[in-house]
Amino acid sequence: MKNSRYILYPILAAALLVTACAEQREAAVQEQAGKPSQRQPNPLLADATDRSWIDNYDPNDRIFFDFDSAVLRPDAVSTIDTQAEWLKRYARSVEEEPHIKFMIEGHTDYSGPEDNSIELGCRRAKALRDALIERGIAAERLGTVSYGDSRPAVLGKNEAAWRQNRRAVLVVLSGDHVLGVGGSYCGER
Repeated sequence: MKNSRYILYPILAAALLVTACAEQREAAVQEQAGKPSQRQPNPLLADATDRSWIDNYDPNDRIFFDFDSAVLRPDAVSTIDTQAEWLKRYARSVEEEPHIKFMIEGHTDYSGPEDNSIELGCRRAKALRDALIERGIAAERLGTVSYGDSRPAVLGKNEAAWRQNRRAVLVVLSGDHVLGVGGSYCGER
């Protein structure tokens, strides 16, 4: 019986440690999920004649939406302006490299009806596309695709996670776009 304590105590200690680490990680994920991205837009410092122009795009410049909405929020304006300026600044480089295209991905959260998910993602992608076209970006360079709720940015079944998943993202493509699992083109490619 005395020897069993020597086996039991380390096992209990390990179980407590694993549980504490898991709870701490979950708390950190929940805290991060509840906060919108604090990252500032890229300052667009590269020289447009340099091949590093593509490195100056910040894929974390996402546009967020309210529940069941494809209306651009006021807080999206500065991100859209930054994206449009980036696209304009490097227009010459893009024209010299016609295989470079831009796809706008629309995403939704898990909280809405599943049959509405792809359609809502398309409306979100098109809202960002229309805003970029209004700012002078050539429509033929901008494709749209919806992944609905199949590609969450943040895992979780709570409002904090869902808020991060209701988004549109501008993606730089080189070559042909291959539609990912769960995606559906929205008309423009």
